[in-house]
Amino acid sequence: MSTPTPAERQEAPARLESRAEAVRAPGEPGLDALPAGAAAAPSAQGNRLETKPVLRLENVSVQFGPQAVLRDIDLAIPREQSVAVIGESGCGKTVFLKVLVGLIPPGRGRVWLDGVELHALPEQELVKQRLRFGFVFQAAALFDSMSVYENVAFPLRQHTDLDEATIRQRVLQQLAEIGLGEEVLAKYPAELSGGMRKRVGLARALMLRPEIMLYDEPTAGLDPVMADVINALIKQTHERYHVTSVVVTHDLKTVRLVAQRVVMLYPVRRLAAGESQIIFDGTVEELEQAQDPRVRQFVLGQAGEYLYRGE
Repeated sequence: MSTPTPAERQEAPARLESRAEAVRAPGEPGLDALPAGAAAAPSAQGNRLETKPVLRLENVSVQFGPQAVLRDIDLAIPREQSVAVIGESGCGKTVFLKVLVGLIPPGRGRVWLDGVELHALPEQELVKQRLRFGFVFQAAALFDSMSVYENVAFPLRQHTDLDEATIRQRVLQQLAEIGLGEEVLAKYPAELSGGMRKRVGLARALMLRPEIMLYDEPTAGLDPVMADVINALIKQTHERYHVTSVVVTHDLKTVRLVAQRVVMLYPVRRLAAGESQIIFDGTVEELEQAQDPRVRQFVLGQAGEYLYRGE
């Protein structure tokens, strides 16, 4: 496959939109016109969007045995904001995502979803609230024994009473929106490239029109061209569906392309007593100018003290 030219990359979103329109049934409003649960309408207030957060962490700590992973995290995320969570390996970024979606309960503190304490809910209600989230895992987490069609159709089969013809139409449209066609429907995850698996994982995550999208290292293991495609799809998803996006990543190009706000976590084991685990919280522009040496080291990709710690 030839490498896309800069002009072709600029035209890609239009091609994806055209492909999606091509598989839309006559008279169908399209998936982007369907309501996303209780998601709010687009706001014109800029990066901070609105003052009332859709997600809020209050003094959240998580510990596995003797190892503290998150410590006293206080963070509010407004609806429709796109937040990148960065930090070196082992600082708790993936655990942070799993706490947000209710997969890991905090040892201390509380997580609020639209003013409701998430981890205080009965299990059945917690499962219902999780449907408001779409989660794109680092390794896509597709079902190996299911075809692409079955993987993408799975949420609709599990959580709706739609007939199979409607499900198929929506699967085709969603795949078209991420640049894949009918030729992939019968393929299994083992037959797909890493980039295609990530795109199928994104398609599946979007099928129930979540209000909040969580991405765990979405470009990890991809070549630069495919990473650029995934970044464009994350940005397109945020803008088209007005979702709240939380993107965990090491990739500063991803940060620059998709984030309105950047939060940097630091490993608990290296924090001073009483020091916040969030060592940076601001815009991408502010990140580039940050003076904290730990933030500068990460942004510049410098080995620094690692050479002397044996890590």
